[in-house]
Amino acid sequence: MSLIFSVLMFLLRGLELMLVFNSHSLRITFREIIVFSLFEDFHWTLYFLGLLFILHAIISLLSISFAKWFTQVWLVIALLAQAALIFYFLKTLLPLGKDLYAYNLDDIILTIKSSGQLNFMTIGGGLLVSFVLLFIFSIANKKLIFSLKTGLVFTIAMYWFLILLYFIPITDSNKLDDVKTNIQLNKSKYLSEQSFDYFMYKNEYYFDFYLRSLSDVLFVKKEYPDPSYPFLHTADYPDVLSPYFDSLSSPPDIVFVLVESLGKAYSGKDAYLGSFTPFLDSLEQHSLVWTNAISSTGRTFGILPGLFAGLPYGERGFQEFFDNFPHHESFLSVMKENGYETSFFIGSDVNFDHQKEFLEYANVSQIIDINRFDPKYEKMPPANGFTWGYGDKEIFSNGLSFFPKSNGNPQLGVFQTVTSHDPYLVPQRDFYLKKFENHLENILQVEESRMKEYRDYQDIYMTILYADDAV
Repeated sequence: MSLIFSVLMFLLRGLELMLVFNSHSLRITFREIIVFSLFEDFHWTLYFLGLLFILHAIISLLSISFAKWFTQVWLVIALLAQAALIFYFLKTLLPLGKDLYAYNLDDIILTIKSSGQLNFMTIGGGLLVSFVLLFIFSIANKKLIFSLKTGLVFTIAMYWFLILLYFIPITDSNKLDDVKTNIQLNKSKYLSEQSFDYFMYKNEYYFDFYLRSLSDVLFVKKEYPDPSYPFLHTADYPDVLSPYFDSLSSPPDIVFVLVESLGKAYSGKDAYLGSFTPFLDSLEQHSLVWTNAISSTGRTFGILPGLFAGLPYGERGFQEFFDNFPHHESFLSVMKENGYETSFFIGSDVNFDHQKEFLEYANVSQIIDINRFDPKYEKMPPANGFTWGYGDKEIFSNGLSFFPKSNGNPQLGVFQTVTSHDPYLVPQRDFYLKKFENHLENILQVEESRMKEYRDYQDIYMTILYADDAV
């Protein structure tokens, strides 16, 4: 069974590399990654089979037939998991790690639906593949019979390989290319290591901030008055923003626009792929701009507690405390206490990732989501029947219609976009396909030899152009 499993794992690696090179424009060659990719698979296969063999041997003392079935089931699960992780990786060339544990089951199902992968074909195909694999392993048990001596030679040899690989690790000397490194990773091995890290050390926090010398010029000196509250410190920051607001005679209206999936690679004057947000770039000429920032989260849901309150992430994101939030203030609650009318607008379900609970805790005056759109607005194109909701232009148009017109109170509005998110299906596709081509040729002036690199990701770029138009 182990030999069959090993062959299938290597076949999966071949399928993965074929799909990666066909789906993405890469500046690396197949030859550059194949050796270390196979080595990663060999390392994980030996490790996984070694652990499984120990369990198999123990269970076989009680029942040999049950031990065989137990092992077959886990081999099938391991193969299906590897295949699923490969298809996840194909989306963004990022392996799935401990980010998985930031999702609850409902979030995982909704995210899979949004990608268009949760349908009869994939579920039926998965079940069919499972039965076929169980049949193959069952046949292997009956037909591929080795003598005890041969079996022991195989087993001892594999354990020696595992020991040697542990003490003499072989690694690629070029670790600076993230894409190359990510492709070479065995995706099951990576998730297993990340999971072990998460469950074994999840109560440990990184205290480098507190251990640094207070004279370190990279940090603002802080005084911590009470060790019972490790984040509590006296506010002794220089006031650099007040001069920009001193000329105002009344409280200004404030609007936050939270644009999904913007990145330095394709937005802003220094975007190395060229900028696809010309309007946002034009605002930069009349704005205070922070060109460097540290993300508060690996996913969109962390933007609200991060941006509006600077709250600690917690174990799975601050919003996971939704059923019993620790007391906190936020920019939204403070402005509400100072006479502002506060509003939040989004085109999808505000309950996703418990955003609604965070907003309600801040006492936001009105929350407008997918359930409060006029029938005249159309939802985004569906993927296999699923859509996140309304496009960015509809979000802004619908949201502005809800702004109070004459009550005299200053306004604080928050708009959160959703179109530039997987599955990247842009409204007005024909229009934005032409705009995309024009942007490449006339704005970015991309050389013909590089056009394919951009066209391979045209769906993503089109949603970015659309989001910029919507703003």
